[in-house]
Amino acid sequence: MSLNFKEPHIIRATYRIVTPMFIGDANQNTTDGVRPPSVKGALRFWWRALSWGKFQGMSASEALKALNLEEARLFGAAMNAEKVTGGQGVFLLSIQQDIASQQKVYDWPPEKKPEHGASFMAYGLLGEGDDDHRGAIIEGTEFSLKLVFNPKRMVDGDVAEIEKTLEAWSLFGGLGGRSRRGMGSVTQISLNGENTLLTKASYQDRVEALLGDYSEVSTSPYTAFSKDSVHRTVDSNRKAREALTKTGSRYKEFRSTLKGQSFAKAGFGLPLKEFGDEKQRRASPLIFHVHELENESFTTAMIYLPSSQFHFDEKYSGIKIDKVAEFARGSAV
Repeated sequence: MSLNFKEPHIIRATYRIVTPMFIGDANQNTTDGVRPPSVKGALRFWWRALSWGKFQGMSASEALKALNLEEARLFGAAMNAEKVTGGQGVFLLSIQQDIASQQKVYDWPPEKKPEHGASFMAYGLLGEGDDDHRGAIIEGTEFSLKLVFNPKRMVDGDVAEIEKTLEAWSLFGGLGGRSRRGMGSVTQISLNGENTLLTKASYQDRVEALLGDYSEVSTSPYTAFSKDSVHRTVDSNRKAREALTKTGSRYKEFRSTLKGQSFAKAGFGLPLKEFGDEKQRRASPLIFHVHELENESFTTAMIYLPSSQFHFDEKYSGIKIDKVAEFARGSAV
C-alpha cells in the first residue's frame, strides 16, 4: 500500500526596498533586517483591504466576524478561550536576506528642514532636540520571501489570494515607520523566478485592473478597496528620493491651505494637536508609495481607501474627508 502525500506549494517572491526603510526592534535598531512578523503584518493589512467585497452582502458585524475568521485561517491567530479558532495559518513565511551587508542611512530625510518635502513625510522619524535621527535600511536592499503552504490546511484559491496580496503590497505599500507616507516602499522584482518589474504604463494597467474588481463594492467600515477608491501616479524621477521629496512638497503645500480647518486636517489622520487627545488615533485613508519601474526610474503614487465611518468616537463625527479625496484625485495640485 503506497501513501500519497501531497507536496506543499511554495511561493518565492523577491522585493527591493525603494526608499529608506525605518524598521527595527523595540530599541529602533535596524540590525535584525526585515523580520517575518513585520512582513506578515503588512500582508494582513493588504489582504483585509482586498477582501471586503467577499463579505459585503452580510450585515457589517457579521461581515467583520467572517473576515476575522478567514484572516485567522489564512495567517494564523492566537487560540481563543473556546479553542474554536486560532493556531497556525495555511503557510509558513521565512525571509532570506544578507543582514551583515545591509547598509544603513542616518541622515535622510534631512533634519530641521521643514520645507523639505521628504522631511514632512517622515515627521516623527527625524532627530529633534536630544533625540538622534532614526536609522533606516538603505534603498536598493533586496530580500526574498518563501511561503510554504500546508496542503492539509489550504483550500482551493488560497495561493492565488496570497499572490494577489503580495502584488498589492508591491503596488501600493511598504514597511516600517511612515510607510503610509512613502518611507520604506517596496517593489516586487520577481515571483517564482519570473521578472515582475513593470513599465509606468504597465504599472498603471495593473492598478486599473485591480481597482476594476471593486467597481461594485460598497465602502467598508475599515480601510479597504471599494468603488470609491482612487489611485493616482504623481511624480517620476531617476531617483526615488527626489520623486518622494517632490510629492511631499505638493502634499505639504496642500496641507498648508487648511490652516484653521481642524476637521478638514483631521481627515488626513489622527492624532492632531488641535483636538488635544494623543491617544485617539486614526490612520489616514491616503497612502503614498514609491514604485521602482523597469527602466531604472521611479514614480510616486497614492491610493485613497475611504471607509464608511472615519472614527467611532462621536467627538470626531464632524470630521470630513472631502479634502483628502480632493487631493487624491489631483484637483487640488
